[in-house]
Amino acid sequence: MLVKICGNKSISDAINTASMGADFCGILVGQKYPSNDFVDRQTACAMVHELKKTNSGCIPVMVTHEVDPNWIADTTKKIGVSALQLHGGSTPEQVQLVKKLMPEDFIIITAVHVTTYNETLKNLLQYMKTPTNYYLLDTKDEALNKVGGTGRVHDWSVSSRIVSEFPKIKFILAGGLNPENVRSAISKIRPYGVDVNSGTKGKDNTKDICKIKKFIEQAKNSV
Repeated sequence: MLVKICGNKSISDAINTASMGADFCGILVGQKYPSNDFVDRQTACAMVHELKKTNSGCIPVMVTHEVDPNWIADTTKKIGVSALQLHGGSTPEQVQLVKKLMPEDFIIITAVHVTTYNETLKNLLQYMKTPTNYYLLDTKDEALNKVGGTGRVHDWSVSSRIVSEFPKIKFILAGGLNPENVRSAISKIRPYGVDVNSGTKGKDNTKDICKIKKFIEQAKNSV
């Protein structure tokens, strides 16, 4: 079970995420929608540099709301990442162009928000011909205009149906996951991986290493 810990904001966050056994370390850069989890390029670059020094195998992922392919390509190169999560509603054409601007083995994760089955399927199908490596099924909060990090679970029956109908696609489940519900989510939906942000935060809204550890253990031991 692939595990991505998102919303890391400091070098210690990144190192803790890697040391606990996460596969992907999400770092948010390029904000368009409400969120308290974004960092600037300089901070992201320092985080990636220190993460690579751990030799843990944990891959830093730049998560962005930006959709301009040239900005994205320039920023990923300056930060030094080899993986990207498009979370701002990039068009299929923009995804294609991003890939063309990247090295051959560059990883792309495309977010698809889960609403009704028909709408979710429509959103997913438009990206089917893009060079996306993973699709992230997430929750969107329309009232707060938040496209991620909502802490809210979506309709798992929709995600389960989508995952079962496309068995060759690598889906990462997100949206309201935490150490207490991740095993149940995996059991019901059978995704390729899981993603967590707010579910690994403490009362002060910063990353809680105990919650990170428990989430990863629960996810990895669920299969």
